[in-house]
Amino acid sequence: MSNSSFPQEPRLRRVAEQLASTRVAAALCDKHWNLAWVSDDLKQVLGEWDDLKLGVGQHILKCFGADVWAGAVTHDSILTSGMQGLPHMVQDTPGGINRIFEMLDDSIQLNPAAFGGDRMQLEVAITADSNDPAEPMWITQMEWVQRELPPRTINQIITRLFDHQSEHFGFSVLYASNLPANLLGLIARGDEDMLARMAELYEPGRRAAAILFADIESSGTLSRQLSSASFFHLIRSITTKTDQAIVTNGGIVANHAGDGVTAFFLAEQCGSPSAAARGALRAARQIHLATVQTGTELDALFGAGCPMRIGVHWGPSLYMGQLVTDGRLGVSAFGDEVNQCARIEEAASRGQTLASKTLIEQLDDSDAATLQLEPDSLRYTAVSALAGVSEKAKRDAGGIPVTAIEWEH
Repeated sequence: MSNSSFPQEPRLRRVAEQLASTRVAAALCDKHWNLAWVSDDLKQVLGEWDDLKLGVGQHILKCFGADVWAGAVTHDSILTSGMQGLPHMVQDTPGGINRIFEMLDDSIQLNPAAFGGDRMQLEVAITADSNDPAEPMWITQMEWVQRELPPRTINQIITRLFDHQSEHFGFSVLYASNLPANLLGLIARGDEDMLARMAELYEPGRRAAAILFADIESSGTLSRQLSSASFFHLIRSITTKTDQAIVTNGGIVANHAGDGVTAFFLAEQCGSPSAAARGALRAARQIHLATVQTGTELDALFGAGCPMRIGVHWGPSLYMGQLVTDGRLGVSAFGDEVNQCARIEEAASRGQTLASKTLIEQLDDSDAATLQLEPDSLRYTAVSALAGVSEKAKRDAGGIPVTAIEWEH
């Protein structure tokens, strides 16, 4: 999708170019409240990219009465924003209060659910406050609606724009999170590319993906050998390296359970089934090498290693989507292959990486060469025939052929 068309008015254009560079959700109006520009990031939030449907060129009151805008916030937010904002619009709208009432009635007729039941309250607010001195800035808290998810509070920050000669030439409308700065800083630590990949999964559906499970073997024994503080720092270090390996190879960290991790590499995001399989195997190699190094250091200090079991499998039709609650932001996938991959990982021993035959056979010649693998020379063993495999693994994944990947250190 191309960038939003910038306003023709030079001063508004300069502001729009600066706002676009920050990737903020923003809109600009001219000095008469006609919508002049909507940022790409706000278009993405609204789910609409067509300037005509967004109402560019029309008075913003007309725009806000349309579903594309009114449907993005709760009804109470529309009322609150209207009561605070409409009086400010009177002084800068040609035709003044009478024109505001005309457009309000047009908006009610177009979308009765947006303003209809509150016409009287809005009229009282407009009439009472429209003669007050114009404010340079005002902020309205609004409840943003994202389909079936619970509403979230955002700030609508409206500022009058003046040039160097103090001439008023327009308005900026910014939409910002209501979270405190320290929490935003925490969220910002997440990898942007991975968060973008997660955002693409808003609509759940069937997707082909490579699956990776990894877990420290005998971590309970290791935790007893180390102090609690040392064990915590160890797990944090390994988790950081594991997540980094997944993210840098195009994957999504789905969840952590104890000292284990589940990840997915989607074919549509990586570019092909082969690229997804390559990404999962490269991540597995990096995780393996990181834990081997850590284990060597631990062995020298405490006589204890930390071998990581890794299982990699292929899901041709996983049902995947976001799982967003008050306590979690993540991705979940359902399908027999997810459970099978967990059992493949469980069957790995002493730092092995076990890859299923279906995963390996996704690789094209180029990706196999990149991984220094020769798929035609690999030999496979059914999970049920591996030494020490549990009855649960035999039951859930016993017939799946797997091969142990020997990574060069």
